[in-house]
Amino acid sequence: MQDTITGFLIRTDGTAEAVAVARANDGFLGQMRTLIAAQYVDVIALDGSYGAFDAWVDDEGAFTATPNVAGAVVLSELAGQASQPIFGHVLILSREGADTTGLSPDQLEYVQALAALVQEAPGLPERIAHAHAAAGRR
Repeated sequence: MQDTITGFLIRTDGTAEAVAVARANDGFLGQMRTLIAAQYVDVIALDGSYGAFDAWVDDEGAFTATPNVAGAVVLSELAGQASQPIFGHVLILSREGADTTGLSPDQLEYVQALAALVQEAPGLPERIAHAHAAAGRR
């Protein structure tokens, strides 16, 4: 059984990076909560042309967190269809059957390439700034 798995974290400010998710007494869930800065989490199952992914998000994010513009775009691309709005940081992992697993090297490379393309999208910094400003007015 692995002690760490590889995930990809997309923060609300648009920054993103590969992360190691460490196993603890509660499995990987505690570290996942820490990475996405949420006590209550939810998982969004994504099945696309590049495999099955699980996107872990803040379950209360719509009420407590900032929209994640870059994360929503990446999840839309992974699913091959428009994604629901995402709030708070998002942690992307892989899925095998019903189990969340670490990203394979090929999946990580694919997700990193998608995130890099999103970073180059015209108007992204302005959309992120607008989302942060709107969240601050709640």
